[in-house]
Amino acid sequence: MEFELKTLIFNGNRGIAYKNNMSGKINVLKHSHFFLIFCFSFAFFGCGNRAAIETDWLDSPSTLHPSVTDSSYRLSTRIPTPDAATVQRPVIIALHGFTATPYEWEEFRNFAEARSNVLVSLVLMGGHGHSYEAFKKATWKDWGQPFLREYQSLAAKGYHHISIAAASGGGSVVLKFFEMGAFHDLPPPRYLFLIDTLVAPMNKKLDWVPYLGPFVSDQVDLNKSEEESQHWYKVKPREALSQLARLSAAIRKDLKKGIRLPEGTSAIVYQSMGDTVVDPESAKWIYKGLLKANGEPIEVEMVSSNLHVFTRLQGRKQPPSQKDRMIQRYIFNEILQRVSR
Repeated sequence: MEFELKTLIFNGNRGIAYKNNMSGKINVLKHSHFFLIFCFSFAFFGCGNRAAIETDWLDSPSTLHPSVTDSSYRLSTRIPTPDAATVQRPVIIALHGFTATPYEWEEFRNFAEARSNVLVSLVLMGGHGHSYEAFKKATWKDWGQPFLREYQSLAAKGYHHISIAAASGGGSVVLKFFEMGAFHDLPPPRYLFLIDTLVAPMNKKLDWVPYLGPFVSDQVDLNKSEEESQHWYKVKPREALSQLARLSAAIRKDLKKGIRLPEGTSAIVYQSMGDTVVDPESAKWIYKGLLKANGEPIEVEMVSSNLHVFTRLQGRKQPPSQKDRMIQRYIFNEILQRVSR
């Protein structure tokens, strides 16, 4: 089955334009030569070592992310008793990615609420923002529970126009919740915006973590900027990596069978073409496997960027370019225009 995807490109002084020039087939992940892959993975992942955590890291139990205690992040606690006019405003619940925090969506919230009538709720995923031990013990289902509770709470308060924006692993969690029927007894979301959503990882060795178990070492990322280090875990426990691998594998299986969105829900996938964390093939997986309630295909926009979660520019070690900023603003405006219709 051949298909076309809309590609977002940057044409110098002419700004942003679209072209339909991308077609292809899903490259199904295949595992073979178990012994060779085992040896290679063993060499890459180490031999089951645990990481040493410094006290000023977010991973430390003495360092909590502000979103754990600050009621202004989630809309349900920021406006506990909304009036009749407030519940008519469009709402976007934003969910961050694996190891991250709501910081990943702060730029969007500030942009949206300063320029439109849209309200943005920033949700901290379960197991995140607390400590290494909390992250290690949490399952992927735990990651998504705060998001689901926030959706339920806003629906109960009378909000009618709720949409979802999710990045990277947060998008994977949301897709799985749709497959599980988590929204059957709730007002359906109007839009689902997926940013660089993990279906297939660029590092294929991730798929082997659940099978290598104690032979896998914790993975430590010391390449974060000083600001990023305040909002991301530096250590990825092997247990959390295993949960991520199981989630992405489950999503691939679900997409092969097909996932139907609720009646009245539309979805748009935005995928960075130069993503170094999520394989851009993930967009094709979602395009082929996620359908509207009536069976129509969803929208996919391939974005001319080399950033993972290109919608987040603040705090990056490498200063964002003019192109990065133009694309971010374009996507922000496009999301706001859709939910404000």
